[in-house]
Amino acid sequence: MLKFRLSDIAWFKDIFFSALKTGSPRVRLELMQALQIFVLNTAVLTVLGVTAMEIYAVCSNTLIIAELLAGGIISVIPNICGVLYGEKDYFGICQLMKKVVELSGFLITILTVLFLIFPERIAILFGLENEEYEHGDSFYVIQ
Repeated sequence: MLKFRLSDIAWFKDIFFSALKTGSPRVRLELMQALQIFVLNTAVLTVLGVTAMEIYAVCSNTLIIAELLAGGIISVIPNICGVLYGEKDYFGICQLMKKVVELSGFLITILTVLFLIFPERIAILFGLENEEYEHGDSFYVIQ
């Protein structure tokens, strides 16, 4: 049978407030990003209209794809940097940072080039349909 003592509650309170202090910057960041997205979406929809909102949504979603790629590369840095710092390998930390910047820049450049070379294929990801005209020009219809 479980029994709680007053010391258990005090211990839990200390752990709870410690976790609350540690996690609050991340929670505030997420809340501010949600507020930013809401304000931007509302401003674009109100000022520019529905068509501009659809275009903005596609641009925003392609940015999210790029952020996922860069975030995946950057997320391993704290683990590797922690080991290098523990070994006092400051040269290794500098080399790691240079390699990460080079790799991230290279991969984001490749992603941008792919977006520019294959816009029709990328547009399919967002539910856009290609309509061909007789002059060879094309435009996208958002479904």
